[in-house]
Amino acid sequence: MRKVIIGIVSRAIHSNSDRNMLGVYESYIRSVIKGGGIPLIISPTQNIEYELFNKHVELNDEEIDNLNCILNLCNGIIMPGGDKAFKYDYYISNYCIKKNIPVLGICLGMQIMCSNNNDFIPVYNHYLTDHKIELIKESKLYNIFNKEIMYVNSRHKEQVKNSGIYKVVARSDDEVIEAVELDSNTFNVGVEWHPEDLSDNQILFDKFIETVKKQKR
Repeated sequence: MRKVIIGIVSRAIHSNSDRNMLGVYESYIRSVIKGGGIPLIISPTQNIEYELFNKHVELNDEEIDNLNCILNLCNGIIMPGGDKAFKYDYYISNYCIKKNIPVLGICLGMQIMCSNNNDFIPVYNHYLTDHKIELIKESKLYNIFNKEIMYVNSRHKEQVKNSGIYKVVARSDDEVIEAVELDSNTFNVGVEWHPEDLSDNQILFDKFIETVKKQKR
């Protein structure tokens, strides 16, 4: 059986014990395992306190080389949701495009993919809500879900102004960008909702990992 490693980008977390942590939610790991992948948590390589929101600290050459060592272990990458985006997030997003590594961006992950300038704007009615979105038929996501209308969950307080180099393939009724794709890559998809928490969305991880297996380097 072909094995593939799926890197999951870690997020800065402040624990209940008042200590800074870097990690991922268990639901991402379980979704990868269910889909037949081996999860690998991608830690940043900068020696900074991420909880202090040092988002503007650039990566130096050594930090880039060290991050490349981790990324080269991965056959596919998940950029998960979170509260804060850092320079290494944008580096990973661009790395996936240049190397044609399959990538799935979720919530903040999708926002990072769309905007290298962290150019987000507030959205006031998408936090802890379920709502309707509409997919366009000419998209990978439509082929995966075989639906034009879907009901999804939301936990975001910001949205992207535009999709940058990505094609918008889904919007909500209030015109918030809900999903994007990059046609030039085998699988480069971002969604604004949280499929890792929806049982009927496991198919998204399954198809993502299926693509990774076919493309394994």
